[in-house]
Amino acid sequence: MTSYETAQIVGYIWIMNLHRGGFGVPSLVKKDTANEKEPIVVMKTVNKVNNYMKEYEVQKFLSERKECKHIVEMFEMHEVGNVAMFLMEYLIQEDLQQRIEAQVSLSLTKAQYFYRQLIRGLEFIHSKRICHRDIKPANLFLDGRDCLKIGDFGLSDYYMDAQGNQILLRNRVGSQFASAPEVWSRNNLRVAGPPTDVWSTGIVLFVMLTGTVPWDCANFQCTRYMNFMNFNIGSSAWSQLDGKVILFLRDVLSHTPQDRLTIQDIKAEPWYMEDIGRVLPIPEPVWLRPELEDM
Repeated sequence: MTSYETAQIVGYIWIMNLHRGGFGVPSLVKKDTANEKEPIVVMKTVNKVNNYMKEYEVQKFLSERKECKHIVEMFEMHEVGNVAMFLMEYLIQEDLQQRIEAQVSLSLTKAQYFYRQLIRGLEFIHSKRICHRDIKPANLFLDGRDCLKIGDFGLSDYYMDAQGNQILLRNRVGSQFASAPEVWSRNNLRVAGPPTDVWSTGIVLFVMLTGTVPWDCANFQCTRYMNFMNFNIGSSAWSQLDGKVILFLRDVLSHTPQDRLTIQDIKAEPWYMEDIGRVLPIPEPVWLRPELEDM
């Protein structure tokens, strides 16, 4: 069944497909009503063999509470045959990966601006006993005023039960380049959740500043990772970075989860607290792209 047909079944008009989304096929749709001001939303179609219900419930729970503006809002879900359709907030800007690729890399000022938003969003997610487990630039979305929002909760899970007891999570999930060493280690069957998300924020910061990933996978078989572990970074992308950023990232990207900075530690770090520069205000956005106005 095409996205056009699926949208019709649930009372929406298909507009166009979007070429992004790791765990689903996203399209732009609009409710089939006479109201011309009906907002455009994203419809993401996922196969029901995936853990779709948890993804929906987690993102709906986080976004409907209106406590944090850094979560992509989930509106509703429909099920048709063997697929489920999520209706979510449409952010007219690109995802962070596309922004980085368009600009090759971001300024230190802009990277800090986005990183702070990521940490605030992640702090909120963790406060609800949830671990995202796939933090990377392609899963971070920007609205018309450069407000960063975390999306794609397809791998998320609870790391703590309602009584406050820790739940260790299964490993070997997520994108290898952004995953903490323990996630893809053959020695660990279960891992603590929050430290793995913190590690991934360090990778996001590195990619923003250099336009490239530091390594393919953080393990002892990877030469680039071992160079980082041994402080041998002179001829790599690390040499582009400010010394304070390198020191900060070394603590965020600590190999051992117990030695890694926590979110509270990060918020107390001088690099995080001190304003590197001023980010100019973004003008009020045009909420409808010109090419969609006549559709």
